[in-house]
Amino acid sequence: MSHEKLAAAIRMTITDIDEEFSAAEPLFKLGMSREFDFIETAAAASILQSFYTGIENLVLFLCKALDGSVPQGQSWHRDLLDSTTQGSPNRIAIFASTTRDLLATYLDFRHVVRHGYARRLRPDRTRALLLEAPKVWAVVREGLERFAISLQAG
Repeated sequence: MSHEKLAAAIRMTITDIDEEFSAAEPLFKLGMSREFDFIETAAAASILQSFYTGIENLVLFLCKALDGSVPQGQSWHRDLLDSTTQGSPNRIAIFASTTRDLLATYLDFRHVVRHGYARRLRPDRTRALLLEAPKVWAVVREGLERFAISLQAG
Protein backbone atom coordinates (compact mmCIF):
# COMPACT_ATOMS: atom_id res chain seq x y z
CA MET A 1 0.00 0.00 0.00
CA SER A 2 1.32 3.44 -0.85
CA HIS A 3 2.47 5.80 1.84
CA GLU A 4 -0.01 8.36 0.53
CA LYS A 5 -2.91 5.94 1.19
CA LEU A 6 -1.58 5.28 4.69
CA ALA A 7 -1.34 9.03 5.35
CA ALA A 8 -4.92 9.39 4.07
CA ALA A 9 -6.05 6.70 6.55
CA ILE A 10 -4.41 8.68 9.35
CA ARG A 11 -6.17 11.87 8.25
CA MET A 12 -9.50 10.01 8.09
CA THR A 13 -9.08 8.67 11.63
CA ILE A 14 -8.17 12.15 12.87
CA THR A 15 -11.33 13.52 11.27
CA ASP A 16 -13.47 10.71 12.73
CA ILE A 17 -12.21 11.28 16.27
CA ASP A 18 -12.48 15.06 15.93
CA GLU A 19 -16.11 14.64 14.81
CA GLU A 20 -16.86 12.17 17.62
CA PHE A 21 -15.58 14.61 20.22
CA SER A 22 -17.43 17.47 18.57
CA ALA A 23 -20.70 15.52 18.65
CA ALA A 24 -20.07 14.71 22.32
CA GLU A 25 -19.52 18.36 23.26
CA PRO A 26 -22.78 18.53 25.31
CA LEU A 27 -21.55 15.61 27.43
CA PHE A 28 -18.14 17.25 27.93
CA LYS A 29 -19.87 20.44 29.08
CA LEU A 30 -22.16 18.51 31.41
CA GLY A 31 -19.16 16.71 32.90
CA MET A 32 -17.51 20.03 33.68
CA SER A 33 -20.48 21.12 35.76
CA ARG A 34 -21.54 18.00 37.67
CA GLU A 35 -21.10 14.29 38.30
CA PHE A 36 -22.54 11.81 35.79
CA ASP A 37 -25.59 9.66 36.36
CA PHE A 38 -25.83 6.10 35.01
CA ILE A 39 -26.92 7.06 31.49
CA GLU A 40 -24.24 9.74 31.18
CA THR A 41 -21.61 7.33 32.48
CA ALA A 42 -22.64 4.73 29.91
CA ALA A 43 -22.58 7.35 27.13
CA ALA A 44 -19.14 8.58 28.20
CA ALA A 45 -17.86 4.99 28.31
CA SER A 46 -19.09 4.42 24.76
CA ILE A 47 -17.34 7.57 23.53
CA LEU A 48 -14.11 6.60 25.30
CA GLN A 49 -14.28 3.08 23.89
CA SER A 50 -14.74 4.49 20.37
CA PHE A 51 -11.85 6.90 20.94
CA TYR A 52 -9.37 4.20 21.90
CA THR A 53 -10.66 1.65 19.39
CA GLY A 54 -10.27 4.14 16.54
CA ILE A 55 -6.65 4.72 17.47
CA GLU A 56 -5.95 1.03 17.95
CA ASN A 57 -7.54 0.10 14.61
CA LEU A 58 -5.40 2.70 12.86
CA VAL A 59 -2.21 1.45 14.54
CA LEU A 60 -3.14 -2.13 13.63
CA PHE A 61 -3.66 -1.08 10.00
CA LEU A 62 -0.36 0.82 9.88
CA CYS A 63 1.65 -1.99 11.44
CA LYS A 64 0.16 -4.60 9.11
CA ALA A 65 0.85 -2.42 6.07
CA LEU A 66 4.34 -1.26 7.03
CA ASP A 67 5.73 -4.08 9.17
CA GLY A 68 3.87 -7.01 7.62
CA SER A 69 2.85 -8.36 11.00
CA VAL A 70 1.23 -7.47 14.29
CA PRO A 71 1.54 -8.89 17.79
CA GLN A 72 -0.31 -12.12 18.52
CA GLY A 73 -1.44 -13.85 21.70
CA GLN A 74 -3.39 -12.89 24.79
CA SER A 75 -1.65 -9.58 25.34
CA TRP A 76 -1.69 -8.44 21.71
CA HIS A 77 -3.57 -5.21 22.50
CA ARG A 78 -0.90 -4.13 25.00
CA ASP A 79 1.94 -5.39 22.80
CA LEU A 80 0.54 -3.45 19.82
CA LEU A 81 0.39 -0.28 21.89
CA ASP A 82 3.93 -0.87 23.15
CA SER A 83 5.16 -1.36 19.58
CA THR A 84 4.09 2.18 18.69
CA THR A 85 7.11 3.56 20.57
CA GLN A 86 9.57 1.56 18.51
CA GLY A 87 10.53 2.08 14.93
CA SER A 88 11.01 -0.71 12.45
CA PRO A 89 12.99 -0.98 9.22
CA ASN A 90 9.94 0.43 7.42
CA ARG A 91 8.79 3.20 9.76
CA ILE A 92 9.65 5.55 12.57
CA ALA A 93 8.02 5.21 15.99
CA ILE A 94 4.37 6.23 15.82
CA PHE A 95 4.24 7.66 19.35
CA ALA A 96 6.57 8.77 22.11
CA SER A 97 6.58 6.60 25.23
CA THR A 98 4.73 9.33 27.13
CA THR A 99 1.93 9.17 24.56
CA ARG A 100 1.79 5.39 24.88
CA ASP A 101 1.48 5.79 28.64
CA LEU A 102 -1.47 8.15 28.21
CA LEU A 103 -3.15 5.74 25.83
CA ALA A 104 -2.56 2.75 28.13
CA THR A 105 -5.08 4.23 30.56
CA TYR A 106 -7.72 4.27 27.81
CA LEU A 107 -6.79 0.73 26.72
CA ASP A 108 -7.35 -0.46 30.28
CA PHE A 109 -10.65 1.40 30.50
CA ARG A 110 -11.82 0.01 27.17
CA HIS A 111 -11.09 -3.48 28.47
CA VAL A 112 -13.33 -2.83 31.49
CA VAL A 113 -16.11 -1.49 29.26
CA ARG A 114 -15.96 -4.43 26.86
CA HIS A 115 -15.86 -7.10 29.54
CA GLY A 116 -18.25 -5.73 32.12
CA TYR A 117 -21.54 -4.03 32.67
CA ALA A 118 -22.14 -0.30 32.48
CA ARG A 119 -23.71 -0.35 35.93
CA ARG A 120 -20.34 -1.40 37.34
CA LEU A 121 -18.47 1.57 35.91
CA ARG A 122 -17.39 4.22 38.36
CA PRO A 123 -19.06 7.48 37.30
CA ASP A 124 -16.29 9.62 38.80
CA ARG A 125 -13.52 7.70 36.98
CA THR A 126 -15.42 7.64 33.69
CA ARG A 127 -16.12 11.36 33.92
CA ALA A 128 -12.46 12.13 34.70
CA LEU A 129 -11.27 10.08 31.72
CA LEU A 130 -13.76 11.80 29.44
CA LEU A 131 -12.73 15.26 30.57
CA GLU A 132 -9.05 14.39 30.10
CA ALA A 133 -9.59 12.79 26.67
CA PRO A 134 -9.37 16.02 24.61
CA LYS A 135 -5.94 16.77 26.09
CA VAL A 136 -4.81 13.21 25.43
CA TRP A 137 -6.23 13.41 21.93
CA ALA A 138 -4.26 16.58 21.22
CA VAL A 139 -1.02 14.74 22.05
CA VAL A 140 -2.01 11.62 20.11
CA ARG A 141 -3.17 13.71 17.15
CA GLU A 142 0.17 15.50 17.05
CA GLY A 143 1.98 12.15 16.98
CA LEU A 144 -0.25 10.87 14.18
CA GLU A 145 0.24 14.03 12.15
CA ARG A 146 4.01 13.76 12.59
CA PHE A 147 3.87 10.13 11.49
CA ALA A 148 1.76 11.00 8.42
CA ILE A 149 4.33 13.64 7.43
CA SER A 150 7.11 11.07 7.75
CA LEU A 151 5.21 8.73 5.44
CA GLN A 152 4.80 11.41 2.82
CA ALA A 153 8.44 12.44 3.09
CA GLY A 154 9.78 8.93 2.83
